[in-house]
Amino acid sequence: MTSPIPVQRLITGGALRRSREDCGLPLDEAAAILNCDRSKVSRIETGQRGIRAEELHALLDAYGVDTAIRDALTAITGSRRTKGWWSGYGDELPEARREYLQIEGAASAISFYEVSQVPDLLQTAEYALALAEADLGLPEDADRTRALEGLQARQQGFWDGEQPLTVVISEAALLQVVGGQAVMRSQLEYLADLARSGRVLFHVLPFGALGRPAPGLGSMSILHVGAAPGITVVYLANASGGHFLTSPEATRTHYATFEQLRVYAHSTGRSAALLSELAAA
Repeated sequence: MTSPIPVQRLITGGALRRSREDCGLPLDEAAAILNCDRSKVSRIETGQRGIRAEELHALLDAYGVDTAIRDALTAITGSRRTKGWWSGYGDELPEARREYLQIEGAASAISFYEVSQVPDLLQTAEYALALAEADLGLPEDADRTRALEGLQARQQGFWDGEQPLTVVISEAALLQVVGGQAVMRSQLEYLADLARSGRVLFHVLPFGALGRPAPGLGSMSILHVGAAPGITVVYLANASGGHFLTSPEATRTHYATFEQLRVYAHSTGRSAALLSELAAA
């Protein structure tokens, strides 16, 4: 069975191909820059092989790629080689999830749309543990403990950084009682504090937002890498680990949908007040 191509390679290869075509450089001339045959460049562009940092920079120079895209591609290609907090938990995670976490760590900004639960990065320990106890993939106490430790390490990495986080969350997700009333109240109080602090931009999508865009859309994460117009990656989660959308067309469509959902949702101020009201109920 053929192994899936790492998403970092797909992103980098696709961006290099588009940049080469934009500047009108044929494959043969790109190959000459790297002193290799054209098949190597073709395989890099399709993600079938990786690219060394010096090769990447040589091509970016030749293609006249702007600083934002250069920085984004450097961050994405470096994320696969960098040892982050996830390296100690990699064996327990599906490949797609490991790749997601690597790119999340390299992201300059993050956007979440959540339908059924509080986003991972913003879960309290008690809320996360309650979800872990209901997860059939974590049958043993040791598995759940390790999953919680991994989540807390991921959260710490986020709070230690300065990545802007924007969240659109359905009102239904906030009314799902996870772990009992006390756990849920504590979780809602935590979200209300974050919303008031301004560190996270919260938009609650109310039940009354009928006719909202993409009504069948599930939870998604949008990772922005590099300063605009950097590179955007969309991750659609599912029970088997999730999958990525990397083409500019797909990512533009999903980001536009996310922005439209923000229009249908409450403002940040009203969302913060609603979170406080739900916590006090």
